[in-house]
Order: sequence, then C-alpha cells, then structure tokens
Amino acid sequence: MDRAVLVIETDFSDSDFQIEWPEIAEIYTTSQFIITLKNREEYAGTIEGPRDSLRLITNEKGIVTVQIEDIVLLKGFEGTFKDRFFANIDLGFSLTKANNLRQFSTRTNIGYSERK
Repeated sequence: MDRAVLVIETDFSDSDFQIEWPEIAEIYTTSQFIITLKNREEYAGTIEGPRDSLRLITNEKGIVTVQIEDIVLLKGFEGTFKDRFFANIDLGFSLTKANNLRQFSTRTNIGYSERK
C-alpha cells in the first residue's frame, strides 16, 4: 500500500491492479505483512474480514480487531533474508556556469526489514 492505494500483483496480468484503500469492502490475505496502525502500533501477520471489523491474525498477540481506516501502512513480509534486505544509491551532479561550480553528490541507504 502506497499513498492510500493498494497495489496487487498477479501472474495473469501485465499490469498491477490498483485499488484505493477507502474503497475496499473486504480483504483476505494469505501473505504475511507488517501492518502499521494510526496509533503507531505495528503487527506482523495476515488480514481478513470486512472493512468495519478487520481481524489482524498475528503471531505475537493473536487476533486484533481494527477498522480499515486505522491501517496506515502495509508492507509485504517475506520469509528469506534476501527478501528482507534493501539498498538504494542516489547520485547527483550540479553544474553552474556563473561561478564555474561543479558539484557531485551521493547518498546510500541500506536496510533490513524485520518483524520488530
């Protein structure tokens, strides 16, 4: 989910399905997600049920009932190390003719997603 739009990848379609988060009536998942709520609580688990009483089925706290508006972030959670690892590299170059100034910049980001 990104900017209140749920993106669903399928094997049989060339493009991903995009659904606005408030328009979802029911949701049932089999994949594990890291779920962040409005009150900043985070859970790892699956989601099922209608929008007004979604059940988060978690390993740590069992079943937690929330409304769909309470969920602000869904991030897929895979089981292997390489699926949890991510890295970004940004490069930039600026050239100003007035002062003959040249600037080269880099930024890197390396991370690892875990349940906690």
